[in-house]
Amino acid sequence: MRKWLKWIDRYSIRTKMIVCFLALSLIPLLILGYLSYQYYINDLQNSINVYTNEVIERVDKNIETYILDIENILEIYDDYYTIQYLRLNEAGDIDGIQKYTVRLWETIELIRNMKSDLVDIRIISHTGETISAQGVYWSDMNDPFFTNMRKIDEAQFAVKSPYMDMFNRNVFSIGKKILSPSLSEPAYLIIDIDVNLLNRIVNDIKLGEKGYVYFTDRTGEEEFFPEDTSHPMFIKELMNNDRLLNSDKGSFEEAVKGKHYLVNFKQSEITGWNIIGVTYADELNEDINKIRQITLIIAVGSLLLVVLISVYLTNILTNPIRDLRRTIKRFADNNLAIRAQVKTNDEMGQLANSFNELMNRIQWLVQKTMDDQVKIRKIEMKALQELIKPHFVYNTLDSIIGLLEQERIEEALDLIEALGMFFRTSLSHGKDVILIGAEIEHIRNYFTIQKFRFFNKFDTKVEVDEEILNYETVKLILQPLVENAIYHGVRRMKAKGLIEIKGKEKEGVVVLEVRDNGVGMSVEKVNHINNVLTGIEKIEDENEYFGIRNVNERIKLTYGMEYGIYFKSKPDAGTSVTIILPIVKI
Repeated sequence: MRKWLKWIDRYSIRTKMIVCFLALSLIPLLILGYLSYQYYINDLQNSINVYTNEVIERVDKNIETYILDIENILEIYDDYYTIQYLRLNEAGDIDGIQKYTVRLWETIELIRNMKSDLVDIRIISHTGETISAQGVYWSDMNDPFFTNMRKIDEAQFAVKSPYMDMFNRNVFSIGKKILSPSLSEPAYLIIDIDVNLLNRIVNDIKLGEKGYVYFTDRTGEEEFFPEDTSHPMFIKELMNNDRLLNSDKGSFEEAVKGKHYLVNFKQSEITGWNIIGVTYADELNEDINKIRQITLIIAVGSLLLVVLISVYLTNILTNPIRDLRRTIKRFADNNLAIRAQVKTNDEMGQLANSFNELMNRIQWLVQKTMDDQVKIRKIEMKALQELIKPHFVYNTLDSIIGLLEQERIEEALDLIEALGMFFRTSLSHGKDVILIGAEIEHIRNYFTIQKFRFFNKFDTKVEVDEEILNYETVKLILQPLVENAIYHGVRRMKAKGLIEIKGKEKEGVVVLEVRDNGVGMSVEKVNHINNVLTGIEKIEDENEYFGIRNVNERIKLTYGMEYGIYFKSKPDAGTSVTIILPIVKI
């Protein structure tokens, strides 16, 4: 990805826009073409599936209707002559049998004339003796067809798939049991139907140019094909398909020796046969190829059109960019007075206006930064001058001399070390910002000096979280506030005072607090000080609240107007000064 970005970064925005236009146009075209192509194929396959299923349903319905008619014919087993013939056959009454045989032949011939497809009607005793239109003969009772009929109920019937009978006739058969109180064993009534019936049902059905419908029995072993259909080589592979073996209805695609076939099937509830429709998938290829060619032609034509439009539009869109680029190049020699001359009302015009506004803002910020730097230096110098007041230095040195005269050498050395560290941090090699840890160490040294000077009139307590010690702060912000706490807070107390320094990270900012338990201030005075610090109120005397204003202004100039200090105080309840700083890690 990075290599690609580096590669494309070498080219102009005009080239990039042309590439983007082409990509944005080409991708939808490819997607649209692909989806259209897939939709057409899927729709074509779905249409074939729907049509084939309808054909199979129609075939099944036609066979079902015919067989239901045959079932009504099978009711003749209740005929008096049929039962008498079978009863006499069981009794071995030859004279009686001959009498009823003629009668049954007449009945059989009458029924055969009802439907032209009825080849024969057979009445078979339990011993296999058979009477039909062909005469009287013996049937093989071990035939699986008789086995199936023995298993079914009286109200059911069995169907035998197409086969060649003993008279070389191609038929399929439907049979039922004959049960009667007059008979000791069940007999059977079978109607043989010419397979031409199936031919007539399926021969006129066309599934494409080469597709067809054929039948198999429940096991898939016996097949029947229309007369004009050759047995395809893939039938054995097809019959091993799990869906065909395990489902009553469905469809699937089968590939055999590089050829694809669309197969729909349904198992007839009446006959138990599988009615299978086969469509040759290669017949779909011509239509698929046509739509593919049309899609490609449209895509290529659209692409050429998009290229021309992209180049034209890119030139229109990038001319203002090139004008603005020339303006920026002229600005490169630090000429802040240069301005863009693009006059369009679109985004490029807005960009040019924004550039001009930015230039105005840059000019203003440059001037403001210069003014602020001068102001910060003046404030820092005043803060340093305020810090190193002559009387503060004199009193501290005088205290050191007093300790030396009293030969309190250790205390004098501690005071000298504290004073040295105090001034070292104050100067800090000219840096404007230092670590909060250094600022805390600076105030500890200040505490050491002032506690000695005021004879331990107050105690000190510093509680600062370790995690903020390495954060950045403007230097010399605690000392003026602690000095106020000493001179205007605890110094006036009769009892011993307490000055606390606390620091922690809270809600995304650094919070430092200087708190004393001194005499406090009135609510009015606190509000006045806070209003002065926020700029709501102005002061006439520049020296009023100089120390705290100095701290507040340096924080705001360095970090922004949302940072600074504010006071809380009540009479005789002490004073708390909170400092808000950003989290800046060094």
